[in-house]
Amino acid sequence: MRSLLLSVCLVVSLFFSVNASAEQAFNFFGRLLPDGRFFSLDSLGSRPKVINFFWVNCVPCREEMPELAKLEKHYPQVDFLALHKGTESLSQINAFIKTLDAAPKRLLKVNNLVVERYRADPLPYTVLVDKNGDIAGRIVGYTPANMQQLQRWLKQVSE
Repeated sequence: MRSLLLSVCLVVSLFFSVNASAEQAFNFFGRLLPDGRFFSLDSLGSRPKVINFFWVNCVPCREEMPELAKLEKHYPQVDFLALHKGTESLSQINAFIKTLDAAPKRLLKVNNLVVERYRADPLPYTVLVDKNGDIAGRIVGYTPANMQQLQRWLKQVSE
């Protein structure tokens, strides 16, 4: 009897620890580029999301942006966001964006609280959010292997 009770307690504790580990994506507000209109993550509803953090002086971020734009076109059922991490002005960020071949449609300037809540360091840094609003993964850096990991996730959530 005692071992049965211990087994039940173990199963219940495992169930709650697995469910408790799902981290919800933090709703944030930012300024859409190029015009500075306000935006919130919750306004996108319950679709999968790719949240990418970049900085104007980050060389790998510059290289990654056109690839993210291609993926955004290929996976229209997923919302892509590129969030600027830094103190640069809207005009400085807009000037940077104009130098790119392509970038995701939703580019935002966010405050440091957003960067801290998502633990976005080092750059580029990408957070994968499922349709339930749970963080499904994090990708640090720009490498061919990381882009393949992102593509696998996109295929999975698009099925």
